Amino acid sequence: MEHKVKSVFTGEKLDAIIFGHSHFSQNKVIDGILFFNPGKASQSFGILTVEEDIKGEIISSTS
Repeated sequence: MEHKVKSVFTGEKLDAIIFGHSHFSQNKVIDGILFFNPGKASQSFGILTVEEDIKGEIISSTS
């Protein structure tokens, strides 16, 4: 999925792609781009920290 989404932005300089709807959490960097999906709204939420770089954190709300 990451490569399909990334292909939409060919030629653009991206730091992050934030998405949802798949209900599967994801927080990983591929080719210097953060792919971030906090997952199901009822079970988790995400925090993005933007400074010199961008970092994602997924917090489980079921614990």
